[in-house]
Amino acid sequence: MVSDTAPKPRGTRKARTREKLLAAGDRMFREQGFHGTTLDQVAAAAGYTKGAVYSSFASKEDLFLAIYERRVAESLERVRRALEEHGEDGPAELTRRNLATPDRGWMAVFFEFWAHVLRNSELRARFLALHRRAQEPLVAHARARLSASGTIDAEGWTLANVAMVNGLQLEQLTDPGLDVADMGVAMFEAAVRGMQ
Repeated sequence: MVSDTAPKPRGTRKARTREKLLAAGDRMFREQGFHGTTLDQVAAAAGYTKGAVYSSFASKEDLFLAIYERRVAESLERVRRALEEHGEDGPAELTRRNLATPDRGWMAVFFEFWAHVLRNSELRARFLALHRRAQEPLVAHARARLSASGTIDAEGWTLANVAMVNGLQLEQLTDPGLDVADMGVAMFEAAVRGMQ
């Protein structure tokens, strides 16, 4: 018989520590920015020492990329659900939701980190791999819609639309009163019409 008070396997404890650090890092980065957050602050917010951070992550960049990887997985699930619930209109609906209810803290740190990776080719490659992975379902959706015309590159079309949404989000960060949801959907729908 196994006791409920039996010590947890080390791997389970390490996984819980990692989860707490990811949650604390996500919160701290959104509140204070990438450059404004230290690993000491993340450790304290999670209830650990800095050593616990370094046992899970080699650097602040590694912690951020792990958080971004988690957010990419969540984003992929949202895209899947939007396509399931809204069919052809899924990407437009997702664009509307993302622009209508922005996570300003995440958007700000995301763009801050993006600027940070521009000066580090290894870090940039890791960031770009995650960034492109987040676009895969949209590329697949575009490819399915473009297969009839065959005139537009699905990856390029998706990249242009993601860049448009990123640009609108950046404008929205700069001017919080700016309502870009309808504008973003109208631009997205025009791009869809243009590929038909």
